[in-house]
Amino acid sequence: MPLNKEDLAENDFRRTNPRFQDNNLEHNKRLLQALEPMTIK
Repeated sequence: MPLNKEDLAENDFRRTNPRFQDNNLEHNKRLLQALEPMTIK
């Protein structure tokens, strides 16, 4: 999963989706980091 907007393809819908913009993207990345250890179990 790309963790930076720049890693997304030019036509990727996440570039314009508010959930993947600036503060929201940073918040989602923190959530992902918090959940990741649970996926290893």
